[in-house]
Amino acid sequence: MNDLIRFELSDDQVLMACIDMPGRSMNVFSEALIDALQSLVDRVESDVCIKGVVLSSGKPSFLAGADLSMVLGMTERATSSTVPQMFEYCGRLGRLFLRIEQSSKPWVAAVDGTALGGGLELAMACRVRLIRPDAKALIGLPEVKLGLLPGAGGTQRLPRLIGLQFGLDLLLSGRSIDPATAIAAGLFEAITGDQSPLDAARQRVHAINARGTVQSAEKFAFAPLDLPPDQDSEIRALAVANGLSESALRDYPAYRAIIKSVLTGGRLEMAQATDVEMTCFLDLMFNPVAANMVSTLFLERQRVEKNAASLATQAPESITLGPLSAPVNAWRDALLPTGIRITDDQALGMNQAEFRMSDGPLSRWQLSTASGEFPDAQESNAKSVVGIPVLVLSERSEHGRVIEMTGDVAPGVVAALARKMRCLLILTPKGASLLQELTRAKLNASATPAASVAPVTSAASEIDLLADAAQRAMAAGRVIDPAALDVAAVLAGISPAYTGGPLRQARHPSRSL
Repeated sequence: MNDLIRFELSDDQVLMACIDMPGRSMNVFSEALIDALQSLVDRVESDVCIKGVVLSSGKPSFLAGADLSMVLGMTERATSSTVPQMFEYCGRLGRLFLRIEQSSKPWVAAVDGTALGGGLELAMACRVRLIRPDAKALIGLPEVKLGLLPGAGGTQRLPRLIGLQFGLDLLLSGRSIDPATAIAAGLFEAITGDQSPLDAARQRVHAINARGTVQSAEKFAFAPLDLPPDQDSEIRALAVANGLSESALRDYPAYRAIIKSVLTGGRLEMAQATDVEMTCFLDLMFNPVAANMVSTLFLERQRVEKNAASLATQAPESITLGPLSAPVNAWRDALLPTGIRITDDQALGMNQAEFRMSDGPLSRWQLSTASGEFPDAQESNAKSVVGIPVLVLSERSEHGRVIEMTGDVAPGVVAALARKMRCLLILTPKGASLLQELTRAKLNASATPAASVAPVTSAASEIDLLADAAQRAMAAGRVIDPAALDVAAVLAGISPAYTGGPLRQARHPSRSL
């Protein structure tokens, strides 16, 4: 335990426990950290000298959720395990949080940085959560963005702490809030003045103990919750109220599971409520959508981004743009926030750009976009013009944005530029743009007369056409990294996130359409 959670019993009998995972820039829940936390809880419960616990972090952030490779392992385990086996395995962290919450000794979280996912769930299990209003921190439960729900009490404690409306808003959007907003909502208490977080937390432990009893139920401002009936019509109504469409409810089961967990569990005591939550969580574990989204949007994305970062050399010092067509003008808008000096030169070719490096050399590129170039300009923009390599910019989706480089000229410069533009870089060294081919397949699917095709069949047609186009490109030897193409297709908004990308969808169909 000492390797992951350092602790020291102070003279006033408060155990100061600091989570500090060696070799990591931030703390995340792993099997080893769960073991360490269980050992800590066991010691607190058995040691009569301990009167309370202050939980903090040795990193700039508090705790940034779960190790998603562990989560992916859960989805893979679900393919061969029974529901009771998965309930026991996946519910371990939630059971630990219940022990913290129900402890006769107060736990106080001193949060001095980002608390996301399981990190926020851990803080919410504590009797009190403290944070500075001006701390540089993100607070939230982003699991829905990966096709999951918070499985360690998040769907139960958050609405009880901040109310049903705001709680569902955060759960269904996965968005983060800043400390000041979290304090105003009642999720955290503010650390004021010059007090350090640790000193403030220690004083809070003593203040709780001075009252003589520790009642965990007292911490919930919205318990019992005022809940509508747990019926399909109410689930749909709450989904609509939170901006979700019928297709979102159909394609992304996490939305329905979150609302059902809140409505069903919110009527129960916390121990039973977390069992309800785990049942809903396991419904998602046995559904391939979660595995698709975790793999593509986190694990593979992280790997692809790391590979691109390893290529990066130096971004251009300045960029000169030729005349840009209306769709390609998206490049100008995307470049402006980078701070790179942008100039115009009408003498350059249509949709061309010159990159000037700090040491003087120039390179010329043909700029294009994944959409908006069809059909008239497709041929000129999908191929190099007189040997000039092509850079293709995707639309921005809720998950990100992509730059694709066709050819293999100076990838280090483009990799550095993509990083400044906060875009994922993919390389297509052979042939025309893959993003454009996939976009064309999607447009062909949407061109099917709507009156003759049922909505579900139309969705199936689009997904199938995307998978076929990607598989043809791979068979032709033009896809050097299949997972990178999947990541790019999802980030570009071409392939629905629930599919995990066109190639993954072909291997692991996410649902019957």
